[in-house]
Amino acid sequence: MAVGAIREVFSVADDGDLDAHNRSLLGFAEQTWISDAEWLRGAVRELRHIEREGAVSYRIRMNYAESGGGLPYQPVRYRNLVLDADRNAELMQLKRSVTVIGLGFMGSALARALASAGFSVCAWTRSATRRAEFSSEFYVPASAVDAVKAADVIVLCITNFDASAEFLGLAGLAEALRGKTLLQLTSESPEEARRFAALAEPLGVAVLDGAIATMPASIGNRDAVIYYSGDRAIFDRAHDILAAMAGKPTYCGADPSDASSMDMAWLSLFYSAALGLIQGIAICQAARLDPSTYLNATPSYLPEILAMSKDFERQTRLDNFTGNQANMTLHLGGAAQVLAICAAKGLDTRLPQAAVDLIQKSIDAGCAELEFAVAAKVIRPS
Repeated sequence: MAVGAIREVFSVADDGDLDAHNRSLLGFAEQTWISDAEWLRGAVRELRHIEREGAVSYRIRMNYAESGGGLPYQPVRYRNLVLDADRNAELMQLKRSVTVIGLGFMGSALARALASAGFSVCAWTRSATRRAEFSSEFYVPASAVDAVKAADVIVLCITNFDASAEFLGLAGLAEALRGKTLLQLTSESPEEARRFAALAEPLGVAVLDGAIATMPASIGNRDAVIYYSGDRAIFDRAHDILAAMAGKPTYCGADPSDASSMDMAWLSLFYSAALGLIQGIAICQAARLDPSTYLNATPSYLPEILAMSKDFERQTRLDNFTGNQANMTLHLGGAAQVLAICAAKGLDTRLPQAAVDLIQKSIDAGCAELEFAVAAKVIRPS
């Protein structure tokens, strides 16, 4: 690319200032409708070769699709960028656009992850205050219909199923959605997922149901998981968008409820683990020990939990629960000790009591010499 095609107004006093501006340029590439971050990286590399004597002004003229005639939106923080169409310079193709409906903790995290991955993000929420708050980051139109019209892929992440159903019924929305892809990431039960799919079907929109198995802070991370269910072709077609929101998009099955059912399994782990941590804090406090010592050691426990998870997967898949780690009789002894100390310290005993009861039930069913994963058969006897 010729230096003559790079002409943006800014002052550079030294390499440090230029580097700072470079970061702004690359941030602009990731958060607006500019299509190619590599184009800007090339521009930055050429700027490095321009001779500078004191404070020098440059202008970068960035070019975009002939059909568009201009970028539909400029974030306020990048107002200093002057964008104009130079038909003699290299044309740029607009980045694939995505609309995010809902700007709560999770919705805003999804929008930012998409923007960071280089997608053009339009966002909308019912709250005028929230729309104003995010107008410096995304294209935020006044209406949901305008937001849907701005992209071919819509991410829906709002309060609950009732709010989702209400969204589908907004005036003018059915026409705006027709022929587009809707990623339903609102929290819902398996039955609600089926009901949402039924509501959306007459609208002519391709729906992929999703269940987010992580917290907002982990959205966009390579190890984050979002489960999906529905038409596999939609999952494959939107995979780049799905991977931008969570590095491990996971397809569960064709039934719209499959992702939600898988999410219930994840939430079972999440709440059980959270309750276990809380019970441990209470035990430490009752014994006049610093809970920080216990909590800071948690990373050391994770390899044990991961190894246990792999053992459970293998044993469940093979339907063979023999092993050489610890059988149910040994587990009963450990759980009983936790129950005893909680009772002695006057703590709530429901959690350890539930563990003791389940292990004892497994032993009574003839599983005394088998490993812990066999307890799933007791929970679901059929």
